Amino acid sequence: DYVRRNGLRGRIFEWGLTRADRIVVQNHDQLDLLRRNYHRSALVIKNAYHISDTPPIDKPYILWVGRAEPLKQPELFFQLVRRFPNEQFVMVAQSAVYHRHLLTQLKTQAQEIPNLKFIDYVPFSEIDNWFRQAKVFINTSDDYEGFPNTFIQSALHATPIVSLKVNPDNFINQHQCGLCADGDPGKLASSLQELLADPALRAKLGNNALNY
Repeated sequence: DYVRRNGLRGRIFEWGLTRADRIVVQNHDQLDLLRRNYHRSALVIKNAYHISDTPPIDKPYILWVGRAEPLKQPELFFQLVRRFPNEQFVMVAQSAVYHRHLLTQLKTQAQEIPNLKFIDYVPFSEIDNWFRQAKVFINTSDDYEGFPNTFIQSALHATPIVSLKVNPDNFINQHQCGLCADGDPGKLASSLQELLADPALRAKLGNNALNY
C-alpha cells in the first residue's frame, strides 16, 4: 500500500527494502506482509518506553495526536467530536511535510467546534502530559502503521485506546487494552460511547494497557 500510494518516494522505499541486508519490523503482522509480498524475513523488535511512576489524576478529555496527513484521517475525529457535544476533546496535530495545507484546514475547522481544543504543535518532550490527562485516546488512521508510539504513550498513562482500524498483532483485543472498530466509523463512535458510559470498564482497559 505504501509503495502504491507514494509514487517516487514509495518506489525508492521499495528499492531499499528489497536490497537491505537486514530488516527490522515492529510487529508480526509486518513480518507476515514482508514474507508474503517480498519473500524476505525480518527481526521483530517491539517499541519500548521507560515506565515512570505518576500519581493518578482526573482525566477530563478525549485525545487525538498525530501528523496532519490523509493517512491519519483527522476529519473522522472531527465527526466524532460533533457526535459528543457534552464531552471535551483535544486534538494535537503536527504539520506533515507533504501536506502542510491540511494543518491550516484543520485549524480553521476546529474553530467552529466549541468542545474541541486544537493545538498545532507540542514538543515530544512535553506530549506525555497530554496523554496523562486523557480518559480515552482515539486513533483514526488507515491500516498501515507499525506500532504507533501514541499507543505506547497512552498505555504508559493507563489511557484506553479506541482505534478505528490499526491494531498490530491484534493486541488491543487480545490484551483488552481498549476497543477496535474494525474500520467502521459507526463502531468507532459506539465504542467511545461504551467507554464513556462505563468508568469501571474504562479504568480496567486502561490498566490492562499499562500492564501490556
